[in-house]
Formats: sequence, structure tokens, C-alpha cells
Amino acid sequence: MCIRDSNHMSLPNFKARTSKLEIPKRIYDMYDRVCKSCDSCGKYAPAPERSRVSGWRAYFFGDIWFIDHVKVNIGSHHYIVFVVVDAATNFIMSEPQRAEGHEHTIEALRKIMDDNHCTPKAIMGDDAFFGRSAAREWGDFFRSLGVRQISQGPNTPWPNRAEAAVKVFKTKAQIYFDDLQECMPQEPFLKNVSVRTLLAYATWDRNNSVTYGGMTPLE
Repeated sequence: MCIRDSNHMSLPNFKARTSKLEIPKRIYDMYDRVCKSCDSCGKYAPAPERSRVSGWRAYFFGDIWFIDHVKVNIGSHHYIVFVVVDAATNFIMSEPQRAEGHEHTIEALRKIMDDNHCTPKAIMGDDAFFGRSAAREWGDFFRSLGVRQISQGPNTPWPNRAEAAVKVFKTKAQIYFDDLQECMPQEPFLKNVSVRTLLAYATWDRNNSVTYGGMTPLE
């Protein structure tokens, strides 16, 4: 039944959410007819694609990856970190970049895929990755791998769990960086610790922290 003054899922989202229920085709046909006769569907434009990711389901590692950049500081030095969050497990992967250009980000993503022996089925990112200025580099890269791009659209929020995971990782990484800065005068050998090593510890720390389901991403 369609309540005409309310919004409802589109047919593709309804199919995605009920894919494991073995619903007969006639039910989907009926739902399609309801959608086509809905006043709200005819009146309002579809939401930005980023908000539709809630209709996806990630059951296994690599089904969907969320990608983003974060910046961390050591004193007056700023470092760019490429961050990947796996949608099924909330597992965090990170890689420092020499610069924020697309070629450096693609290089970081290649390393993460190699290290985890995984080519994801789909990757979700904002306009910094999939916008008009990045379309050529990222489009060629993903087509060569058969990876689906999911654009989030402008000015739309990340799915809450992915956004929270990135924020927690950035906080943990900054704590490690600040502790290094504080301890370096007493322990001069810490000057030899690399940014990559600190990020590895921060990533390991995040992946061993209990998340919303009472389990760690590693579990």
C-alpha cells in the first residue's frame, strides 16, 4: 500500500533490501505499479545518489569500500592519509600520500588492494574522487579493474558508520603523532619512527576496538 503523502523506497532499493527473502516476482510487479502511480514520486526529484547507499547490502569483505582523505599533524608538518573503510566489516585501511593528487591516491589504493589481496566490487567516494575534474583518471582506473563507482553527490553526508570510523581513526592517529612529539626529547631514537609506522599502529588500534555490534573489525 502506498501512502501518497509520504516517501517510500524506489523499486531497485526495495529489491536490494529484500533480496534474501525470495519474494515472488508478482510482488515486485505490484510494487512497481504502486511506485509509478505515487504522487510523491512524480512530484519530487530523486535524492542524490550518495543517500541511496543505505539500500545496498555488504555481506563480505570487499563488497563496498568507502574512501576518504584525512590530514594529521606532527608539529608544523601536515600529512595526507588515504583511508578506506570496508562496509561489511568496518575494517580500516590507510596509506600515507606524498601529495593529494589523483595519481598519488590511485597509487595508495593500489597498494591497499595488493596488501589485502582484494579488488573491491564497488567503491564509494565524494566529488574529490569522482567529480568532473577526476572523472578521467578514476574512470579509466576502475574500468580496467571492473570496479563500480558510487558517487555520493554534492553536500550529502557519509553513511554514519563510515563517517564515524574515519573520525575515530583520525583521532587515534593524531594521538600517536602527539605522543611521539611529546616523547621525542626524552627518547631520541623515536626520530627514526616513520609516519607509515605510526599510521600502521593507529590502524591496528582502530581495528582492534569494539564497534557497534560488540565485535572488533578484525573479528
